[in-house]
Amino acid sequence: MSISKSVVLLGARGLGSSFALINRRRPFPYRQISELTKNFHQEHLNSTLLQYETERLRRDMEKMRIELRSEIEKSADKFTRELAEAKNDCSKYCTTTLTSVVLLGIGILTGFHLSS
Repeated sequence: MSISKSVVLLGARGLGSSFALINRRRPFPYRQISELTKNFHQEHLNSTLLQYETERLRRDMEKMRIELRSEIEKSADKFTRELAEAKNDCSKYCTTTLTSVVLLGIGILTGFHLSS
């Protein structure tokens, strides 16, 4: 088929049809191009959604990291306070015990001294 006959056939069928014939045996692949375009747009949309989700997850992880750091600092402060209180209680106990032992010793020595 000559090119002029193909052009005439193309003009005769019109450009609004689902495919235009350049050669009667091989139709122009409008459907394939449409599918490729649709797939490209879908992949682009998926890529955009993945980027959005990745950024959202990064923000969430950063927020959680800050919250966790804050909780750790609170726990450390609480532990430090409780340790200081335990240290003070231990000091009081040791001082009281030592004072009691000394006074008991003085009482015993005084009692022996008075009885002799």
